[in-house]
Amino acid sequence: MKKFHTYYFLWILMLLVFGCQRDDLCPEDTPTTPSLNIDFLDFSNPAIAKNVSNLSIKAQNEDEFLPLGDEGDTIISSTNSILIPLRTDNNTTVYDFIINDNEGNVVNVDQLIFNYNTKEIYINRACGFKVEYENFDAILTQDDNRWISSIDVIEDEIVDESITHVQILF
Repeated sequence: MKKFHTYYFLWILMLLVFGCQRDDLCPEDTPTTPSLNIDFLDFSNPAIAKNVSNLSIKAQNEDEFLPLGDEGDTIISSTNSILIPLRTDNNTTVYDFIINDNEGNVVNVDQLIFNYNTKEIYINRACGFKVEYENFDAILTQDDNRWISSIDVIEDEIVDESITHVQILF
């Protein structure tokens, strides 16, 4: 009987030692689905970055505004660059770029349409998939009272959010 207990104990010990796997955790520095990187430039001198003030952004058919800036505010007081997400479940994302007054009231709204193809890329078991965007294009809708003068696509493949993809001139 003592032999049985010893054998049973060794069996459980082997399961504990050899049966465990390391935790599958996705490291924080693993590249994930990139955001769209937009720079704002001076229309009269496109070589100069220009701060846009009191900007908010809202997706078409959504009630919530995008969180902008480090603090997640929905109206950013002044910036010359932003990162915004693109839809991964569709080949089009439509955003309203809204200029507000100092009290948060809407002053002017311009609509931008972003078209692209999505490509899913397997990272690993812990991190799953990420999406990259190809054939990216941006369209500024016609409006009699636009605050955005033009939009230029700099990169038509969005694989890295640390580089500028789009320049908005105003």
